[in-house]
Amino acid sequence: ITQAKYAALRAGHESLRDEHEGLQSRHGEYAKEADDLKTRCQQAEEKVAEEQALTMALKVRYEKELAAERSMREAEEEKLVDVMAELELLRSAKGIRMLPPDVGPLQTAEKQLRIWVGTWNTGASEPFGAEAGHAPRALRESLFVHKEPCDVYFLGMQEGVSD
Repeated sequence: ITQAKYAALRAGHESLRDEHEGLQSRHGEYAKEADDLKTRCQQAEEKVAEEQALTMALKVRYEKELAAERSMREAEEEKLVDVMAELELLRSAKGIRMLPPDVGPLQTAEKQLRIWVGTWNTGASEPFGAEAGHAPRALRESLFVHKEPCDVYFLGMQEGVSD
């Protein structure tokens, strides 16, 4: 081999060695960058999992609150139906007016009292006579429509005529 060929091969070998060292250096940088990306990816996945858990917890809480609200609304609707039925009963009864027992219970030092107060305008007729129609039945029904009986009942009669 000639000296010139040897020098060229040596120069090529050194060039390849320098290129190899550069590639190894860049490989180390790329490996470090890949590790950093892998770590950031794992952190992002953990954050996504935390957010999904939080979203699920919020969804469960919302559904519970929604169910409670529905239940409360249904109870209010049932109460409204009861009040409307009582109102219809009162409208159909001749001259009977009353306050519902839940207008305001009286408090005493010993116990709470439920009081029913009502008026019955008989329209100048016999309250229990044949011409009274269904008024006595409506009065009885209005006295006992509530789940809990009252402790005291007050009934005021108006225009009552009796022999």
